Amino acid sequence: MILLELLRGFVPRQAQETIRTAFDALEFLEPNRTDYVEAAGIGNSCRRAGVQIGSVDALIAQLAVAGGHLLLTTDQDFHRAAEHVDLRVWRPSG
Repeated sequence: MILLELLRGFVPRQAQETIRTAFDALEFLEPNRTDYVEAAGIGNSCRRAGVQIGSVDALIAQLAVAGGHLLLTTDQDFHRAAEHVDLRVWRPSG
């Protein structure tokens, strides 16, 4: 899903190749039924806390949580969500 989001839109062809090559080195995470259910829980928890997070972002968050991964993102929605669910988001030191 992250690869899809990065390649969508007006990304120049050369940048698309760079992104594809970089992602070849990463583990491919395939969501299962439980991930979809848990992602709904993440979305609902965030909404109750006043944080809006889309379905795709909730699923990305769930995959990070389930795999014990640190999510590298500049999307502030994930940073706000991490205040209310068990999501670890990279924050630059400084």
